[in-house]
Amino acid sequence: MSPTPDDSEALQDGDVETLSERGYWVTRVVGDPSHELSFSDYDEAVTMGRALAEAAGSRHIVPADRFHNPVPPPGIATGRMPATTDGRGLPFDNPSG
Repeated sequence: MSPTPDDSEALQDGDVETLSERGYWVTRVVGDPSHELSFSDYDEAVTMGRALAEAAGSRHIVPADRFHNPVPPPGIATGRMPATTDGRGLPFDNPSG
């Protein structure tokens, strides 16, 4: 089965869903928390979701808003770090001592 482009129908127990969650791709079986897998790669997550759905004879759903939560995993820098030195290259005073 190929992924359904949206989740216009309500998810039912046994359906397989692949979505972005906290910077990872998650493939899970609705109603069965023991079948929830995390991936760093979208294609891997969709491939696993497709295989799970096919094995169970259920639907594989990839919500249209699959990029709804683009928070990266911990430890991944996402922007500029705050300045730690002044214009002369000297460190700022440390207010905590």
